[in-house]
Amino acid sequence: MISPNNARLTGGVLVLGAVGYALYGAGLGGTDLVNPGGWGQFVRFWQAALHPDLDQELLRLTLDATVITLAYAVCGTTLSLGIGLVGGVLASEIWWQTVLGNQRWGGVWIAVRSILVIPRALHEILWGLLFVNLWGLDPLTAVLAIAIPFGAITAKV
Repeated sequence: MISPNNARLTGGVLVLGAVGYALYGAGLGGTDLVNPGGWGQFVRFWQAALHPDLDQELLRLTLDATVITLAYAVCGTTLSLGIGLVGGVLASEIWWQTVLGNQRWGGVWIAVRSILVIPRALHEILWGLLFVNLWGLDPLTAVLAIAIPFGAITAKV
């Protein structure tokens, strides 16, 4: 009879062997894992990272882009608070009981909460890609890509 400790050791060795075999099959054991021709680019990257170009034109461009990004984020967050406020009220069981009465309120709030799952389930980048296809590179695209999922999250909270 095999003792539990030996069974664990045997299982562990088998798992490590399977992982090693999978890594070897994926190319880890081959010679093409590291491209030696890439070291020059790697060195140039770190040189540029440690000694960045602080040209006035580049800094001005960076500042302008930062202000625009901050403006989009503030607009998206503000809109998400509005969406969250309306959605939060509509997702409230107590609000529906008050509006429709205790006998007729049914599960309307459950339906609203279920609908709010959809915008929360999609990441902002997916909303952004969808809206870029609809409207192109427009500021509204960025604002709505931020506002819709975060508005649904705010409504849930």
